[in-house]
Amino acid sequence: RVVEAPTEAAPVSEDGDATTASSSGPIQRSSYLTERDVRRLVALYFEPADVDKAVRISWCESTFNAGSIDPGDGGAGLFHHSPAGWADLAASAGWPGTDIFDPEADVAAAAWLVYQGPTGWASFSCQG
Repeated sequence: RVVEAPTEAAPVSEDGDATTASSSGPIQRSSYLTERDVRRLVALYFEPADVDKAVRISWCESTFNAGSIDPGDGGAGLFHHSPAGWADLAASAGWPGTDIFDPEADVAAAAWLVYQGPTGWASFSCQG
């Protein structure tokens, strides 16, 4: 479902300027994240019992590529959110004005869909 096939996680630099993050640094968009990075973000927004499922869904949707775009429906980011509805979704999730490729906003929006959206886990094509 992703445009690009995963190769390997992008390198992490000591100064936080890398395309993925260390355990304390920022995670930037348009890059492959490590499972550890995704798990860290997911744990911030999902209930502990749901973390594994959310990580699996993110892998299935985007192979942890924060910059992925589905060639079929245009879904973008880690959880392949719809660009057409992103502004409203991001605002509902507490991230108004954020880019669809922002990994943390993406995860927060996914959690909002699961816990407050009308369709819960069914919001995602992949079910992990």
